[in-house]
Amino acid sequence: MADCQKGAVGMNYKMSRRDFLERAVSLGVSAYGLEKLGFAPGRASADSSTNSSKVVVVTGPKLFVDAENNNHTPSRMGMVSVGEWERSIDQHVLNKMVNEGVRSFVGAPTPETAWRSLFKPNDVVGIKVNSFGGRPVAVRPETVAAVIAGLRIAGVKEENIIVWDRANHELAAAGFRLNIDGPGVKVKGTQPDGYEDEPFEIDSFKGRFSKILTREITALINLPCVKHSGGPKITCAMKNHYGSIDNPGDHHAPNGNCNPHLADLYRAPVIQEKTRLIIVDALTPLCDRGPGKPAEVDVLQWKAKTIMVGLDPVAVDHLGLLMIDEQRKKLGIPTQYNDASPKYLYTAIEKGVGTKDPDKLRVIRRIVI
Repeated sequence: MADCQKGAVGMNYKMSRRDFLERAVSLGVSAYGLEKLGFAPGRASADSSTNSSKVVVVTGPKLFVDAENNNHTPSRMGMVSVGEWERSIDQHVLNKMVNEGVRSFVGAPTPETAWRSLFKPNDVVGIKVNSFGGRPVAVRPETVAAVIAGLRIAGVKEENIIVWDRANHELAAAGFRLNIDGPGVKVKGTQPDGYEDEPFEIDSFKGRFSKILTREITALINLPCVKHSGGPKITCAMKNHYGSIDNPGDHHAPNGNCNPHLADLYRAPVIQEKTRLIIVDALTPLCDRGPGKPAEVDVLQWKAKTIMVGLDPVAVDHLGLLMIDEQRKKLGIPTQYNDASPKYLYTAIEKGVGTKDPDKLRVIRRIVI
């Protein structure tokens, strides 16, 4: 496992583009992957030819099938998996969705080329999931299985993949099979004592990061889901990192809108430097009364059959908010996304975390049958 310096998360952060590229190449990202995506420190991924943030939205109309007759589950396909509970998902379709999203995002000719441009066999890859609320409002193990399959294409060893979140019991409630120190892919939580001793501080944020993030991994895939969250309006890419710190309750602000804390948290060097991809499980988003599992979950959750792939957390959260509001309109629930709300998103834009500017946001839509 990688052993990142304990003090690294507390350093003052100022890095040139050249330094960032050299640092990323040293961690195993190819020059092809970096230059194609236009990586830049402290801001969104950009397509170098258009200077735009890029998000690929992939829909699979035939993703859900009859559970009793589904032969395309991870176990039946012989895949490396970390749990299994959504037997109505055609894993073959889901794998194609994730691969097409990554391929289109990188702009590579094949999924294999794309995965290999982003990850190298010597990487230790953390997959940060959102398990809060448990089934069915958490990230699915099936989505993680599709991502693991992509990492295996890149030559990453099973032992060098860590699926993680805040707590073991939350992962288990979301259908994940825990594996703290056994062979194969690790699945584990940070709590109770897996945080850095010293807090990291940047403007409004002050908290201790998970040692999984700071010490154990060299590369990070942020894998959230899309669900409503009262104060900030959405739990997606940015709020997923509240599961990476020891004190998320201290960073909701007096009215619970997570502003400006979310924006400052995402500026932390350990997040900026290690994040290689954001892959969003938007298969069945939750449009109200989240982020936990509401009693009306059967009404408030719908089959969007969608995966999003990007690197700009603002752009990804922006698209997730649009999805939620579209469904709220259908159900006659007041919409919530406007020029002033959610505040954390606009603060993140002001601080250079990302963009939702239509002139700079490039959305690529794909359909996988």
